[in-house]
Amino acid sequence: MARIPETGDSSVVSMAEYDKRAKRISGNTSEIAEDLKKSRQATSLRLIETAERKASTPRLTLVGSGEEPAGTD
Repeated sequence: MARIPETGDSSVVSMAEYDKRAKRISGNTSEIAEDLKKSRQATSLRLIETAERKASTPRLTLVGSGEEPAGTD
């Protein structure tokens, strides 16, 4: 028995070839999902590190000449 692949390819392939392709695609999908998970974790870590750096960086206030900065009484 033969199947027509769902990829729009009009060639007919054997059931064994179809199953082989399906297994390869399934394997690739799990690898892609794992890579995506790792990428999301790395992105989250970078965002946390950036937020921590911003929180620990002192803020500078620009003051015009002759003006006193707020809170320097």
